[in-house]
Amino acid sequence: DIRDSFPDLSILSVVIERNDGRYKPGGKLYLNNPDILDDWPKSRSTAFVKNKEVSVCIGASDGWLCLAKLPMSLSEPAFQILVASYGKVKEAFLMISERTGESKGYGLIKYMSSDAAAQAKHLLDGRELEAGHVLDCDWLNSGRITLVSLHSKCLYVNHLPQNYRDMGEFRKRFSVVKNPPYCQIAMKNGVIQNWGLVEFFDHEEAEETRDRMNGVRIHNTPIRVHYCIPGVNAINIYMQVVNAPEKKKALLHDAPSANVYSQLQKLAKQNPS
Repeated sequence: DIRDSFPDLSILSVVIERNDGRYKPGGKLYLNNPDILDDWPKSRSTAFVKNKEVSVCIGASDGWLCLAKLPMSLSEPAFQILVASYGKVKEAFLMISERTGESKGYGLIKYMSSDAAAQAKHLLDGRELEAGHVLDCDWLNSGRITLVSLHSKCLYVNHLPQNYRDMGEFRKRFSVVKNPPYCQIAMKNGVIQNWGLVEFFDHEEAEETRDRMNGVRIHNTPIRVHYCIPGVNAINIYMQVVNAPEKKKALLHDAPSANVYSQLQKLAKQNPS
């Protein structure tokens, strides 16, 4: 009956939920092509099911974690092994460039339980996987997620020269494709940092800039450019990072980061997906 009420939608599955504590009894529709929700009209807020009018809304996408600043060479199998070591995974995948087909250096994970996800977030965020690759792990915004929204428009620029503070040069270099609306070298407690953020209006501008600027030398220092977690404005990322307290060292000693990374790659080769 529900499928018949939405003849224009390509519905993958329908889940009837009679005892959801947050909502009245209802159903969830999972689509084969969810991108069409980008153009979903606000006026389409009701539908008729068996001659009864029911409310219709686009549901939130809760429970997804994003793990960013991964080594670009990390393979899909190695990523799966990494995230599965922190809990039972329901879904996980690396974000892939639509232009090149290569990894964008961040991935999405949904764990089987919220407790497992919270624990994984705590353990993965700030972990050094490989020399110089300190991971970021945070929740995706719980609003509507589309394919376009999963492509980051914000770049994290690391390994800037010591005491580098030439904002004019920094902006000029990162305008190689398009002049970014946000461009900032970080400062914390009055001390210049070795990283900065650059945000674009369009994810394609961010991708082309990242591909052209990663590894470029500034004052003879090769910089590293990563994508930030998508869906968060650069100014919010900046304030969160500069105001974050220094993390205390863990009581348990982690395996050396280089060893962890090489072990992941070896395991992935032994157990290809």
